[in-house]
Amino acid sequence: PAPWRDSLTTPRHEPEEVLRDQEAAQVAQAIHTLVTRDGVRPADIFVLSRKRQSLRLLAHALRRVQVPFAAAEDAALMDAAEARDLLALLDALVSPRHRLSLAQALRSPLFGASDADLIELAERARAGDWWRALVKPERAGEAPWSAGLQRARMLLPRWRVASMALPPHDLLDRIVFEGELRERVAATVPPAQRSAALDAIEAVLAQSLTLDGARYATPYSFVRALKRRRVKATTPTHADAVQLLTVHGAKGLEARVVFVMDTDPEPKNTETATLLVDWPVEADAPKRCAFVYSEAACPPSLAAVLDTERNARLREELNGLYVAMSRAKQRLVFSATEPSRHAGGPSWWDRIGPLSTPFLLADGEAPAPVAAAPAPARIKVLSLTARPDIALPLQRPDRSPDTEASRLGQAVHRLLEWATADAPGTDARWNDLAQAAAVEFAAPPAAVARLANVILQSPDCARFFRGPQLRWAGNEVPVSEGGDLLRIDRLVLLDERDAPVWWVLDYKLQHAPQQLDAYRAQLLRYREAVRRAQPRAEVRCAFVTGAGVVVEID
Repeated sequence: PAPWRDSLTTPRHEPEEVLRDQEAAQVAQAIHTLVTRDGVRPADIFVLSRKRQSLRLLAHALRRVQVPFAAAEDAALMDAAEARDLLALLDALVSPRHRLSLAQALRSPLFGASDADLIELAERARAGDWWRALVKPERAGEAPWSAGLQRARMLLPRWRVASMALPPHDLLDRIVFEGELRERVAATVPPAQRSAALDAIEAVLAQSLTLDGARYATPYSFVRALKRRRVKATTPTHADAVQLLTVHGAKGLEARVVFVMDTDPEPKNTETATLLVDWPVEADAPKRCAFVYSEAACPPSLAAVLDTERNARLREELNGLYVAMSRAKQRLVFSATEPSRHAGGPSWWDRIGPLSTPFLLADGEAPAPVAAAPAPARIKVLSLTARPDIALPLQRPDRSPDTEASRLGQAVHRLLEWATADAPGTDARWNDLAQAAAVEFAAPPAAVARLANVILQSPDCARFFRGPQLRWAGNEVPVSEGGDLLRIDRLVLLDERDAPVWWVLDYKLQHAPQQLDAYRAQLLRYREAVRRAQPRAEVRCAFVTGAGVVVEID
């Protein structure tokens, strides 16, 4: 007899499920071999199956060998770890006593706390409130919190206050922007899963605007609504990924290589409750229409009609095989799991097997990650920016055309944003930031690092980045002007001789940006927006050039 199984620690594996998993693993290994050994692009590969379950198993197998893929079906939103992490964070903000949600949020890439950090938090809470133990002021002599928990101590109270006033989308947007969630997730997950992870974040944001017509005005009600139901999220298509499709869904499409899975399925049980319709093409109405309880006990008077129905099913089966085979331009690969019993007629595998040759898998080392093509990767990096996708003709007049100079300016801008938000520390850290900014905008890394360093080290600019005069500073500060959303490159509050002064700064690498009317109008518009927000304060504005010169505009 089979031994007892502890259901809490040992999963149940049905024999057929194990075999189907093995088939999916072999197909994934074959795809990995084609991409790494034969140079086939992932986008040039289709995988077809009559059932979606086989495609789901393959998706897990492709994820294990780190091959990018795109599924053709809508997935449950909460199947994505990134979506669950965001929901847990919202739940912790609106219900701080929910320890499990708080623990999940702390372990997410947003904070990156370790198991040891959670144990330390639990010990400091002493079976009490984790939230209170986390946010309360540190006592003298206590060991400092880890970097992840220090970050949580800074951000969570701020978001907790915001959750009491903001609707779900505005709160989520603030969390994603202030917490740099996209960037942190992109840096944490494997490259092959990066697109799906970022899409899950966007799907949660979209649901906050579309779920039940955005009727949920508070984060609490939004969290409860998501927990009550299984929300589907549309899976976006990706150009450089293996496409997982049903045979029916692949009609009209072609690919260089096509895999067809589950070509020898388990035979179906005898149909029950069958509707038989005898309706010749030339007739105006059916001759006979009958409900048959079981095809195995079909009345003799309906035997001919049942034979016609079975022939139609066989013809449809062959039509499906034709559709699957005709999708391939160069190479067609079939896979199957041997069934426990065989059907009466030949399967697709039986028909194709004698005419095919075995597929030779690559042996040796474990599969290496398969990277997407360079162009789509750059597009995804661009999608990590917090800048909204809104047309603002006065905000970025140098955005078009996208020249080498404009890309260099954008990269320098990004490096300054990162460097001033979080001190780079070592030269290696500075070089990493410069390299990341350069890759994002396809700019030369050396030029990006040099120009940003000139600005940061310039005596003319120093007061805007460091020193005792600097009371407050922000990058990419959103302001509203005339109903438009604008973003100021850098906004600082300086202690000057008479009173604090707000400075609106706009980075322009040109030596004389003040000579361009469009730039001047843009900067003055920023200043006017800040003046309305701070009516009793002095507000000044200036360009910061690539030479580290501050050019004030009156």
